[in-house]
Amino acid sequence: MWRSNFENPMTHMDSFHAPSWSWAAYKGPIIYSLGRGMEAGKSTSHCEISELAFDIENSCPHKCSKTSTTCVVGSVRWVGMIGTAIRSGTLSFLNLSNDKDLIEILGSPVHWEPRPPLRIVRSVAEEGPRKLSIPGRSEALKDEKGRIVGWVLLDTDGSVTAGPSFFCAAMRRWQRTTYADRSLGVVLGFDYRGEEILDILALKRRGENPRTYERIGIGRIVDKSWIRNCCRQTIEVW
Repeated sequence: MWRSNFENPMTHMDSFHAPSWSWAAYKGPIIYSLGRGMEAGKSTSHCEISELAFDIENSCPHKCSKTSTTCVVGSVRWVGMIGTAIRSGTLSFLNLSNDKDLIEILGSPVHWEPRPPLRIVRSVAEEGPRKLSIPGRSEALKDEKGRIVGWVLLDTDGSVTAGPSFFCAAMRRWQRTTYADRSLGVVLGFDYRGEEILDILALKRRGENPRTYERIGIGRIVDKSWIRNCCRQTIEVW
């Protein structure tokens, strides 16, 4: 459940080192936080996967004798829910000062993103855009009906690694147990008390096997109705 800690996309190592699910396959620093918010306040989290298993070995698939001791090959598999979502525009092009727009993408965690000082422009106070705790190249997600359901951060350049539609595997569910403090600037109509957020792995299909995938990123689903169109299956990631 790692992610890039850079604004720029990560790049693959010059030679093979590890499968797509491992940060060792890429260049660049990583972090395990998916942004502020769900860890703050009162919320609970639940693991969404079962029957976790690894099938790995220390070897090089390219038979490079000099690097075989530094390579890991193999897969990780589990049983869990998987569905699809569609990439949309990056967050850097959105109005990052408007809670009403951002809450559709980030959920209530938007309230824990720091607000910049007010600016006075022609004698009018204006709020500048937030600097979010996730990179601006993160993308809004939509379902097949065009509704915004969350966000995704691709590990590498999305023009190369992923098409508009991709697979999302549910890994962890957050549930808010208290109503948001009105001092945070709550958005009317948002169900804070019933909020559920899913941490997801972004995957693309690997070869012809319909249940074998490669990791391409990580993200969150904010619209809890999204999972109704998912199916439960054994998922294997190389």
